[in-house]
Amino acid sequence: MVTTSTSDLFSSEKRSFLQSLSRAWCEQVWAEHKYLVMAKSYRCYQDIAKAFKAQIEREKTSGNRCWSVFTEELSAFLTQVRALPEDEGNARNALLHAFGHLSSKLSAEERDEWLRLVETDLKLANERLFLLAMEHGDDYLQQSRLFAPDVPLANVWVRCKGESWFIHQKEAGWEVLSPQEVGAELGSHRVDRLAHFRLAAQLGNLVQLLTLYQEVVNETEPLVTVDQDKR
Repeated sequence: MVTTSTSDLFSSEKRSFLQSLSRAWCEQVWAEHKYLVMAKSYRCYQDIAKAFKAQIEREKTSGNRCWSVFTEELSAFLTQVRALPEDEGNARNALLHAFGHLSSKLSAEERDEWLRLVETDLKLANERLFLLAMEHGDDYLQQSRLFAPDVPLANVWVRCKGESWFIHQKEAGWEVLSPQEVGAELGSHRVDRLAHFRLAAQLGNLVQLLTLYQEVVNETEPLVTVDQDKR
């Protein structure tokens, strides 16, 4: 677990790591939310994309725009967007964009079947697209909040300084856990705990990726295994 005390809060080493962690969080949480935001409001999608571009430009030119500040701004904006109702037209557009990310991995039969489905039943198209992403091993879509909109916003796995970290927001502030610490907290591997640690996430090398969407929906079988030697 990463903690920061008053005495070393402003040390260059600690500050550099926290800045890198903040940027990694922003990039990952936006990557996971892109299609969900698009399903709610394409204008909001464009606004966030522009804000990211401006943040990166400020960092390049002046270096004084703290990523931790942008973290709070992005979190607040995504919270507002997540509360918006889903618009059918935007939702279909988002699913089609997400499908484009996966379509080259599919057979002609799978593509045609899904394209027919998205015109008639958005809920089933959503579920089928996630199942296709799982079957074809598409990491990007497996992590999309389009398929897990109720998972807490801040719960994100990031790569920083060559290591995997799970970041989430608690009442007292932000907490950063290693894969080993997450594995220890999963306990009985029930769906509610998995959702807390990101429903479709691969937890470092500890927890195998979920393989079937219906296992998550029905909660009928154990969903993951933990490599005890690495805990």
